[in-house]
Formats: sequence, structure tokens, C-alpha cells
Amino acid sequence: MADSTSSASSERSATGANNHTPASADAQTSPRQRKAFPLRFLAGALAHWQIIASAVLLGGGVAGLAATYDDYCGMTELSYAPAALRPDFEEGSKVAGFRPGVLAAQIETESHWRVGVVSHQGAKGIAQFTDDAWSGGHYSFGNGGNVLNPHDAIAAQARYLGELRTRLAKYASNEDELQDVVLAGYNAGPGSVEKYGGVPPYEETQNYVKSIRELANSKYKLTYSPEYQFKQAKLSFVNGVTPAMAGVHADGTALSPEESASAAAEASASASARASASGSAGSSVKPSATSSGR
Repeated sequence: MADSTSSASSERSATGANNHTPASADAQTSPRQRKAFPLRFLAGALAHWQIIASAVLLGGGVAGLAATYDDYCGMTELSYAPAALRPDFEEGSKVAGFRPGVLAAQIETESHWRVGVVSHQGAKGIAQFTDDAWSGGHYSFGNGGNVLNPHDAIAAQARYLGELRTRLAKYASNEDELQDVVLAGYNAGPGSVEKYGGVPPYEETQNYVKSIRELANSKYKLTYSPEYQFKQAKLSFVNGVTPAMAGVHADGTALSPEESASAAAEASASASARASASGSAGSSVKPSATSSGR
């Protein structure tokens, strides 16, 4: 009996029956659990893909981007607007009451991003303000800024849109209609909207409203993935207007105070030189024989 008990004990010890050492993880995990593990891992990765994407991009040295959900994974509508002006549209949106893409679409329709363009009615800058609307007695949407400066122009655009939104709200029954009547008021004047009780029957104004709506819903729509058939918008400087005259660099970024002071001094000297040259030329002109002398 002693021999048989000893033999049985030896067998149990050898087979681990009385062994208090934990069994291996493989022995404790069923085949079904082992198959499910990759699926659980994949599900976890998908649930946190925003964080993983941010980490990968930062690890790769992506410059100029912050590790936030909005930057990498959020929706956007200003991908095709000049980069230097995107913050202006974001801020302007809060004042105007319309999303940033609508403001960008309006600027593209108004001026096609041409700094220095002047309309047949004398409207200037990328937001196309007349002198009276910019700094006149009744209106002063320019708020002391430079009508040629894109940043000042967008701020003025937002202020005017905000005022029109309040004034013309009673002529719209929903947000889409309100956007249309406000844009019509910007183009034709609020009095025209009030006269007709909505978008006036002017071909130019109706085409203007339609063009902005289509741009806002395509090139400047709110989306996770901008469509690549559109061209990146860039500022251009026309009619002799230079970036310095507009208070910006060629890419639209604002001049520093020192750069602005230097540009102002240069512009003043240039204006004085032109005036002097004009005076010299005028003094050399002789009256014609038929001149009345008045």
C-alpha cells in the first residue's frame, strides 16, 4: 500500500494534479476567447482612431497642426479660402450670424479675391464697399479700417451682414430664406428687399444670391472631406494696389506695426513725388490760343 500510494502521489505530482503553480495563460484561455481577442483589439482601435491618428501625425512631424479632434478629424468649410483669412471668417461668422463658408463664398462672388478691384459704382476691396458705406455719415462699417485691407474688409462685411440680418428677418420664414434676403440686401440695398418683400426681381441680384448659395454648398460647404475639383483661392493685387498698400504681405498675412509704419512712409513719399511731378508738368502747359482765360 505504501508503495502504491507513493507511486500515485508521484504520478499526481508529475501531472500537476497537486501542483499549486498557476497554469499558463494559453491553458486558461479557450479557443473561442483566443479568436475573439483580435476582434476586440480592432474594435478598440476603431473607437479611438482620432487619438491614434493625432499621435501618428505628430510623431511624423506634421508642422503647423495641433493634436486636436477638430484639426485632424473635424468638419471644415474653409479649405479653399486663403489660409491667412480663415480666422477672419471664423470670427466674422459670429457677428454675421451665418457660417464661415457663406462669408467666403460671398467674397469670392464679390471680388474673386482681387485686392484693389473697383466696381462701376465705385465699390472697393474684396468686400466691395463704397466710400459712403465704409466711412460715410449714415453708415460706417469700415470702423476706421483700410478698405483695401482684406482683414478689415471681412470684419466690415460681417458687421453689415449682421445688421441686414436683424433688419430683414421679417421677410424670411426660415434660415435659408433669411440668407437669401440678406445677401440680396447686401447687393441691391436693404430698401429693395423691403420694397418687394423679399429678393427683388433684379437679374443681377438674383444671380448674385444664386452664385453665393451654390458656392457655399459646394466649394465652401461643411464637410469632413473637401472635394478636390476646386482651385485653392489666393489673393491677387490689381489696379496698381500693392500688398503694402493693403497692409498685408502677398499671402494676406498682416504686416507688423513696424512694417506698416515703413509702408505708410513709403506711400507718403511716393504720393508727394507724384504731386510734385504733376505740379511741374502743369506749370509748363501754356494756354491755347482759344483759351478764355477762366
